[in-house]
Parts: sequence; C-alpha cells; structure tokens
Amino acid sequence: MKEVNLASEVEKYSCFTLKRKEDLEMIINECSRIQNTSLLDEIAFTAKYLQGLMRILKSQQSNIDFGKMESIRQDFSDNILKVTESLRNVFAESDPRISAHFEQNYFQKNQSSFQNLTELLSDLEWLKKYLNEQKRLRTN
Repeated sequence: MKEVNLASEVEKYSCFTLKRKEDLEMIINECSRIQNTSLLDEIAFTAKYLQGLMRILKSQQSNIDFGKMESIRQDFSDNILKVTESLRNVFAESDPRISAHFEQNYFQKNQSSFQNLTELLSDLEWLKKYLNEQKRLRTN
C-alpha cells in the first residue's frame, strides 16, 4: 500500500473524522522517506496513549484523588514532550518549509498550537487503531 493511500485508508476507517489529514500524510510520507516506520509506530502509540490520558483528565477529575491526578498530569506532560520531540525528529532533515509548518502550527506554547496538536494526536490515534486492526486481520 502506498503511503499516501495509508492516510486515505485511515480516513475511511475513522468514518471521515480526520481533522489534520494532510499533516498526517506528511508524517507518514516522511517516515517512509527516512525509512523509519518504527518511529511512526512510536508516534502513533504515544498519540493513542495521550488521547487516553486526555479522556481521563476531562471526565474523571472529580473521581480521582489529587495525588493520582498530579501523576496523570505529569505523565501527560512527559508524553507531550516525547511526541513533539519525535515529530521534530521526523522532519529534522526534511524540507525546511515542512518543519517550519509543524513548528508554527503544533509546537508553539500557545492555545492554538495545543488545539492543533490535539487534533493531530486524534488523527494519529486513528492511525494506530487502523494499524492494530490490520495486524489483527493478518493474524486471523
């Protein structure tokens, strides 16, 4: 399957809910170009994990004691740093316009960049779910 088609397949799998498909395609294509699919897998895994932490932080705040909540927040912060650093590594030697696009849209310390990153993480979570589903289908 071609890399560009992977993003389209993920989009279909997500029932067309991707918000950052073009940027997801860029990540997939660049990981393929640098021949580092394990980095793509790591980014997708971390994104799925972060999405789970966000759901906990949004919905369970009143049911979790303060110590646990602080631990979850710290884990969330650590993994945000991990995924942004991994994404920077993907584009370290790519076209400077692409790395500038990601720096400007996802890595700034402001609300807009965080919202954009959250949407990209959601798309990456769909990528992970799709890859897991494909793996299950191959083993059955």
